[in-house]
Amino acid sequence: MKIIRTLLGSFSEALAEGAVMLPNLMFVGLYYEHYGQSEFIMPFVLLYAFEKAGPFLLSGFGKVKNPYLVWLTGNVLAILGCFLMLFGNSAHILWNVGAILIGLGLSCFAPMYRIMRDSIREKKIWSTGASVYIGYLILLLYLVIVMAFRYVSMITVILAILFLVLISTVQCITLRNHNPHKYDPLIEKGTFRADQLLLALIVLLFTYAIRLYKQTASLGLVLWIAVGMILLVVAAFVTRRNPYRGHSLRTLWYGAERNFVTIFSLIYFMAVGEYNKVTVAYIMIGIGVALAKIVSPILKKMVREERFELFCIVSANAFSCLMMIPGTISYMVGVLVTVIFVSCGNSRSTAAYLKDERFDVNERRLVRSRFYGLGAVAEQAFMMGFFFVFSYLILGNGVDALSAYTFRDGNMDTSPVFFYSLMACIVLNTLVGLYVVKNKE
Repeated sequence: MKIIRTLLGSFSEALAEGAVMLPNLMFVGLYYEHYGQSEFIMPFVLLYAFEKAGPFLLSGFGKVKNPYLVWLTGNVLAILGCFLMLFGNSAHILWNVGAILIGLGLSCFAPMYRIMRDSIREKKIWSTGASVYIGYLILLLYLVIVMAFRYVSMITVILAILFLVLISTVQCITLRNHNPHKYDPLIEKGTFRADQLLLALIVLLFTYAIRLYKQTASLGLVLWIAVGMILLVVAAFVTRRNPYRGHSLRTLWYGAERNFVTIFSLIYFMAVGEYNKVTVAYIMIGIGVALAKIVSPILKKMVREERFELFCIVSANAFSCLMMIPGTISYMVGVLVTVIFVSCGNSRSTAAYLKDERFDVNERRLVRSRFYGLGAVAEQAFMMGFFFVFSYLILGNGVDALSAYTFRDGNMDTSPVFFYSLMACIVLNTLVGLYVVKNKE
């Protein structure tokens, strides 16, 4: 029985780590095969947007009292969304509705699952440590399988997502008797927050516009993205009830840096027609996250605690410069080592969240996921801005570089745009990283 629980937990760990990356990779093949047709673009855009907005939406309804129910409810939504999408060939609207449900269902999966995992680990019901390591191996295997079958039908893509969610749901059901909150409601009454719902709406629209711009290279969205960025910054400061602490800002940076290596690899390699390297980069990301579990304890013995995150952020920025050196090997090494240091630093930031008494114990990981997601969205906005500026300066058109990615031109003439955009992202991330690491608690 213990072996079964460990194996079930491993699949949940794989889903928690790959919830964003796996759909991203799976849709690559579909999007390429259909040359950016809107019915194949929109499900991906909606899934991503609702996945990022989900944590803010949940916080708007109130304080979470029963993370188990959130986990189970999210899985049910994702399963329902997958089944709707299976019938999308006859009615494409089902793809869109299903993608929204999957995005909402997976949006809070990682923080809620890990809250339950932490409580179960204290009871020593199963070896969660073993589940974590096996989970990373499953994720890597899953990436390889997706790489082999990426040019497939939409049904195959949805079945791949459905498989992981169903396994996680089986684990959730087996743990129902170990839920310490079994008699608690999902949300605490009287904790409704309209300001968080407004923030969720702004995040949703802003993320939707950014993702749609990336997938269509439509200049008409640039103004909306700029306005959305302003609204997002204003809302983030207006809705905060406590001053932002150092670990919150650093978590935002970790989310931005991780998103940077993920999204830039996707856009660049697909724009120059080297599609297989997208998957290789994603495998490097998966390996980096897994190796961080081994590297982090070693680094903690070598670096003083108060300088640990400074060391990780500086190292991540330094090794990200390898991505600018010509050659696939140097690029992939840069991605791998950058992700290792980002993951090591992020684990320390997460530990700080778990001790933050300003938040209820059931909401600490959820609050952290909001900052991590905001960092990812903000990074993508700046990245799209750099693509626009350098594409205009070098090619005379603000969307030529993105068009090469969007319409699969495989045009190597856009390489200078991507190089300068990469350099600008690294410089910006370095400056912001040095700022947040110096921010006092």
